[in-house]
Parts: sequence; C-alpha cells; structure tokens
Amino acid sequence: MSRYLNNLYNFIMGLNEKFLSVVAFFRERPALVALLIILLVILIILFILMIIYKKLKGKYLAKLIYKREFSTENVYAGETVTLTETIFNPTFFPLFSVDVEEYFLGGLWLDGAKPNPDVKAGAEQEPVLSRFTLLPFMQTKRHHQVFCEKRGHYQISTVRIYRKNDPLFINAPAEIYVYPPLVDPMINSFPVSCLLGEYTSKRRLIQDPFSFAGIREYRFGDSMNAINYKATARHPVITMSDIMVNVRDYCTGRLFMIYQNFHLQNAGKGLYDNYEKLMEYGLSVASALIRDAVHNGCKVGFSANCPVENDSYIRYPMQSSEEHYKQIMHGFAAMRLSDGISIKQLLQMDIDDGLNNAEIIFLTTYMDDEIDDRLRMLKQYSNAVTVITLSEEDLVQ
Repeated sequence: MSRYLNNLYNFIMGLNEKFLSVVAFFRERPALVALLIILLVILIILFILMIIYKKLKGKYLAKLIYKREFSTENVYAGETVTLTETIFNPTFFPLFSVDVEEYFLGGLWLDGAKPNPDVKAGAEQEPVLSRFTLLPFMQTKRHHQVFCEKRGHYQISTVRIYRKNDPLFINAPAEIYVYPPLVDPMINSFPVSCLLGEYTSKRRLIQDPFSFAGIREYRFGDSMNAINYKATARHPVITMSDIMVNVRDYCTGRLFMIYQNFHLQNAGKGLYDNYEKLMEYGLSVASALIRDAVHNGCKVGFSANCPVENDSYIRYPMQSSEEHYKQIMHGFAAMRLSDGISIKQLLQMDIDDGLNNAEIIFLTTYMDDEIDDRLRMLKQYSNAVTVITLSEEDLVQ
C-alpha cells in the first residue's frame, strides 16, 4: 500500500513540475499568451456564429427561387437535350452547401449515365444531388445533358432541399415529349391514288396549271407558256422585266390515312414476348410516315385501337400542318401499349364516314378475313391500301 502511495505521490509531483515549467514558459512570453487568448476568443465566436448561421439558414432556404427547363419541348428517342437548373438567392444572407435532390424517370439518363434495361419508362431512378453555393442576390445556372432513351411524356415536379430539421420541397415543374425513334420509309414509295390539283399548298411541290393567283413581272427561268400576252400588250416592252407572267398556285392532292393494329391474334410466343418492341417499331414507322407527309405538304391522319385517357381508341383527322404533326406526336408520346376496341370497328367507322381518295397504310401483325373485307370495302371508295406486316424480323437490326 505504501508503495502505491509513493508512486502516486511521485506522479503528482512530476505533473506539478511540468505544469510549473509550462507556466514559466508562458510567463517569459506574454505575447504568445495574448495570441492564444485571441485565438480562443475567435474560436468561441466562430462556434457561436456557426450555431446562429445554421438556425438562420433553414429560414432563408425557404426563400430560394429554383426552376428548371429542358432546351426543347419535343425530341426523338435516342437524342440528347439540355436540362438547365436555375437557382437564385433573393436575400442578403449567403447560403453555402445548398444540396438540391431531384428524381429522374426511367427513360431519361443524366450526364452520361448508362441506360438500365431493368428500369421501365416512367419509373423513378436513384436521386441526383446538386450542390450550390450562393452569395447574396446571386443566381447560378447549371446545365445537364439528358439522354432520352425511350418514348414517353415525362413530367418532373418537385425537388428536395436538405435542411437540419425537415426537408424543403420546391415545386419546379418541367416536361418533355419524347417521340418514337425515326425510321426512314418514304411516302413517295407508296402508290398515288388521287388526282393532283385538289388542294393548294404553301410548299412549292407541284404547280397547278389550271389555277390563277395573279400576275407579276417576268423572272429568269419562267417558261414561255406562263406569259400573259394580254397584260404584256397593255404597255411598251423595253426590257424583259416588262413582260408579265401568270402566277400559279402550288398543290398537292395526296391524302394519307395510317392505321395501326395493337391487337395480337393467335400469335406465337415470340410475338407476345416482343409485343412492346413490335408496337414501338410500328409507332416509329407511323411517325416517319406522318412526318414525311406533313413536310411534303400532304394531308395525313392516324387511327389506332389503343386506349388513350378515357377513350378505347385514338384518331386524328387528315390535316396538314406542323401543329397537326405536333399534336399527333404528343399523342404518340403519351400512348399506352395495349389494345382497346377491335380494329374492325375502327375501320368500319371510316367506311361509314365515306373515306375516299386516300392512300391507306395499315400496320398490323396479322390479317384475317374480317380485316381483309373492310380493307376491300375501302378500296371500293377509290382508296389505295398498303399493308405493312410487323414481324420479329423487323426487330433484327
């Protein structure tokens, strides 16, 4: 026991000697003592400021203005667009390490992420975190490259900003329509079933020799049969520009109606397993045909037996305009791949409406007697019918 007490006494005395040596060291250096005191005070002040900052940060985070937008509203599957995040601090309070978390839907892949075949279009992926540092009244923009892999109508709504106690949700809507990927069928490869000159067109496709849109001065390249001799004879002809020629309208008489059958009948296992891929390919063909028709000034319509919203089928009348094309493509982007009403009913609607003088393109995986009868009836109304059979061979590329 005495030995233990003796060791403890020696240890305490050793500590005392070291303490006295430290005190002597600082007593000889009063400037160093003052510096250490100042540093200690600074650390205490910084600690207090950090606590105050954290409490105020949550309040000023709620005043942030955040929005995001895609560089375009419409894009084809397989293309890349830019998503721009814009965040603005409208206060005098600086905000450091602002973490913004956002979710992306399957089919959209951010900043070089590799597409995952197990993630379906519209399903949520892992969250993407962006960190910002915002000084007072500072606005920051950040650009992301987004690869649009699959057809769909994608809508992203809120983002989450991390706070100490509870997350802050900000409404930042953005949407994009991803159209089916384009293939390259040309409408010029299909038969012409109607006479030219039935519809005028703003595009300079075919000049209608029977139309009259006015008179103008002669230009280099005008043909001799375009000269209006009566108008030219009314005044002296000194130069070629004094010759007057007739102005003709441009026309296109081609009407297209495209059908797609979303029903499978007595199909083998391979067709059922590849149903989505086949229907997607059919939409790609229809999309390319519609795009080609509209860009060439033709009128085109589309009809399919797939459910859309509250209807069991989708139908667009034959029109020709970029707005019409956009409307159809938006419908394609939002389309669900399943069958609604019978394709025979759909064809019968147009038979009852007297569809005539159109070029009908019918996309289907099968043909039967009832479909063939209705297509034959459409031919009797001066319609040309082309059947495109969708098969597994179309998927091998």
